Amino acid sequence: MPKISKQNLELYLSSNGSYYALYKESVELYEALRVHADGEFPKKMIEERRPSETDEILDYRKKTYKPITKLPVSKVITSFGKIRRSPDWNIDFPKDVKSTRIPDAETLSEYCTKNLPGYTSIEYWAFGILLKQNLIDANAVVAVIPIETITNDAFAKPVPILFNSDQVIVYNEKDKYAILRSKRKVTYSIGENAYETGNIFYYIDDKEIIVYEQTKKGYEQTFFQANTINQFPVFKIKGEAFKQYDNMSLNRSRLDAMVPFLDEAACEYSDLKGSKIQHLFPTMWYVENVDCNACGGNGKMPSDDGPVECKSCTGSGKAKFSPFVSLAIKPAKLGEQQIPVPGAGYLEKDTAILDFQEKSVEKNLYKSLGAVNMQFLDQTPLSISGDAKNVDREELNNTVYNSAEDLIYSIDKAIYFINEWRYSYLVSDAKTRKAMLPNIPVPQNFDLLPEDYLMKEVTDARTGKVNPLLIATLEQQLAAKKFYNQPDLAAHIKLLFELDPLPGISIEEKMSLASNNAITKVDFIISSYMASFIKRAVREDKDFCNNKYDDQMKVLTGYADEKIKANDTAGQMIDAQKQKVIDELKQQQAGQQQLPAA
Repeated sequence: MPKISKQNLELYLSSNGSYYALYKESVELYEALRVHADGEFPKKMIEERRPSETDEILDYRKKTYKPITKLPVSKVITSFGKIRRSPDWNIDFPKDVKSTRIPDAETLSEYCTKNLPGYTSIEYWAFGILLKQNLIDANAVVAVIPIETITNDAFAKPVPILFNSDQVIVYNEKDKYAILRSKRKVTYSIGENAYETGNIFYYIDDKEIIVYEQTKKGYEQTFFQANTINQFPVFKIKGEAFKQYDNMSLNRSRLDAMVPFLDEAACEYSDLKGSKIQHLFPTMWYVENVDCNACGGNGKMPSDDGPVECKSCTGSGKAKFSPFVSLAIKPAKLGEQQIPVPGAGYLEKDTAILDFQEKSVEKNLYKSLGAVNMQFLDQTPLSISGDAKNVDREELNNTVYNSAEDLIYSIDKAIYFINEWRYSYLVSDAKTRKAMLPNIPVPQNFDLLPEDYLMKEVTDARTGKVNPLLIATLEQQLAAKKFYNQPDLAAHIKLLFELDPLPGISIEEKMSLASNNAITKVDFIISSYMASFIKRAVREDKDFCNNKYDDQMKVLTGYADEKIKANDTAGQMIDAQKQKVIDELKQQQAGQQQLPAA
């Protein structure tokens, strides 16, 4: 039995969330970002900012609207998706913790990485579903429940299901129950050929899971599952803490700062579409002095029901004019004012307003990205942009780190409940089940900045003659970005930076240091021949990349010694050859001096 009475349950199911204290505010925060993230027409904003416009104009705005604010939000979400490209991103399932009662094909690792129903892996669900919703709806909840009735002859198949704020009818963490509306709909008959679309609701507490479907008789139970884990398998996702109401918290999205600028851009873009029609296209004027041939200038036509509007002139009494036909002008009668010639022309329009409006739209889109320190995602190239796209890396990393932390919190909770649903009846000890859970560290390094931005940073650093180590670090980031899809090459390039004893120093500077005995000959040779040395080392030892630093440097030092000896030998041979040539020349000169005079 649900924890609430049947009467209250029916009230909740038909209330659309009105009994949930956080429903209104959480939905408003969600809708503010969703309209841009999903590319919908911002009807509510237009009506609030242009309250005196007619329905006809609003309909025109809707038909001509293009979702220009969807692009910056999409770019930001895509950039946050690079969290899993971080070198320290990992869902590490323990390999030494295993129950003999769980077959290899049914382990937590196998289920969460290969067999999760609908998504294949928990990582795919996290970055395909959770990430976007976490960024636009920080008050959504996730229910981790079985999709099929649990039987004794098969492992449970729980899946995480995300419910947005407008689907959360009740979420009571204290009393451990929730009522959630599904996005799915059900069709039921209300007559012989009449049908209605109804809602589907989940009632979930720590004792049972019930699915209710709407019918013409009300709401009927269509699924029941006893809660075998005796826990409340529903949790609220994380975001920026915004408000607190007693034991309830209202979160705000990490992208909330973008909303004011996105709203302005959307409304101004809608105005711009109308302005282009009014200012860009020519408007012709003409002298209207020819009466309509159909009605004789009366504007009305006789009919059985009385005079009706003339269809030819639409009631104006004057002949219709088109710029593609000749314009007939009657001469003025005696005593009338002469009609000006030409009798038609075009209105002059100020199109400067269009340029101003367009720049304002672009400025707000740029500011929306800057609000989350991601102005480098602006589509205007660095070379032609009038705005300096300086990025505070620390602030950017903090924003992404917080989002990664939010994401991992939900992944951890989802895997925890999956583990409980599948194995609690087999592995009774809670500590042993906990040991089966993976370790998911929050990444520290994020590959977000674009290649052209990193290239400019490297160029500016070299021009400004900053510390060579900093230059080498920037170059390493650029290389990792450029060769992300070529792991073998990326590994070799990583070694180039890690093993180079003189990173970030040009060959001219190295030669100057060597000539002044400021560096050893071995370091000079290693740094100068790094690429060829690395290729040789990998060719001779396939595991070279995974060896310890000291072992790697020992190999390179050996190569450098060989190179020095070879150079010394070559130098001795060259010196000997030079001496031989000199001796021969001296002999020739001595022979010429002994010849008798002519």
